[in-house]
Amino acid sequence: MEIKEEFKEFYKTELKAKLEDIEKERLAFSKKLKVNRKRGIIIALVIATLVSLGVQSMQEEGSFTDFLKAFVIFGPVFSLFGWGFGSHIGIKKMQSLRKPFKEKIVTPIIQHFNSNLNYQPEKSITKEEINESQLFQENIEYYNGDDLFEGSNSFSDYRFSEMRLGVKIKKADHNGRMQFVSHAVFKGVFLVAEFNETIIDSLIIRPNPSFKEENDQKRFVQKGSKFQKEFAKNKYTHWYIQDVKASQALQQVETGDSYFDNQFLIYSSDEYKAKTLLEGGLKDLFLKITDWEKEQAYNDKIEGHLQGNYQHPTVYFSIIGNKAYFGKPFDRNFFSPDLLKSIIDEEVTAKFYQEIKELNLLMDQMTQIIPKAISAN
Repeated sequence: MEIKEEFKEFYKTELKAKLEDIEKERLAFSKKLKVNRKRGIIIALVIATLVSLGVQSMQEEGSFTDFLKAFVIFGPVFSLFGWGFGSHIGIKKMQSLRKPFKEKIVTPIIQHFNSNLNYQPEKSITKEEINESQLFQENIEYYNGDDLFEGSNSFSDYRFSEMRLGVKIKKADHNGRMQFVSHAVFKGVFLVAEFNETIIDSLIIRPNPSFKEENDQKRFVQKGSKFQKEFAKNKYTHWYIQDVKASQALQQVETGDSYFDNQFLIYSSDEYKAKTLLEGGLKDLFLKITDWEKEQAYNDKIEGHLQGNYQHPTVYFSIIGNKAYFGKPFDRNFFSPDLLKSIIDEEVTAKFYQEIKELNLLMDQMTQIIPKAISAN
């Protein structure tokens, strides 16, 4: 990653000393983590010994050989669980460093980049605002979020944060027994922008679950996304136009751009205004964002950075009255350092600077395009 000279100077004068203090705490936790792992293995081996002795005593002519055979089986298995349990305790304690890291490191970076941005790491977009967007109709069981940013420009007041929305579903385990498990509906950044006047009564844009890519690279990402497969089956999620709470009736809108119209489902109470907004820059922005993210997801998948269940990177968007709502799927967690590694390196904090810059630019683009598109027509 190319680090600008301006940020290098800021790192040396404002961040390095604070990072060194946090690094000392991290190293102390790292030592405790190793101790916890050793303790976990020792306790596990003691339990494995007792179990093996039990197995030996159950034999008619229990011998030391019977004990060894049992220990060879139970010793490694119990040790692995002991190591995992010790790791869980140690890493959980280490997570306490995230709060001071955000307060002492991330907050100054934000202020350095944009002094008008208010950052509250423990807060997020509210459940009520998610529901107001009309973008999700699932019976959402959990709304988790953090890293709330609040700002304004000449067009609107806006706020955005990371959000994780999920439902509880019944799924068979490896024994065929049905149990409730958590299933992610959305994970990424969610924006709420409030304008001074009504933009449109209702405009709702959602990913089309039946859309199939023609480009080989993008199709690879689509096929590789377990989330997208389940979404396409309509197994865990649903969205119906008749369930939208709007003051005026909605109708499906088509822009005439087949690639966009096939990729998104567009509904609005005012077809003319909806097309005006989309042709005023929103359509091009959404395509640019999703195409770029698909390319990133493809590269991450090839390099092995994406593991298991990740989302197909297609945006969610709505305008209800004077408020715009924008959901951008991301599979990474923002402002979360890898506490198992050193945090002193400049690239660690430069990465957060780039993330803040990326998010703020995205929000600025979104809030500027909407009123400009309206005023131009």
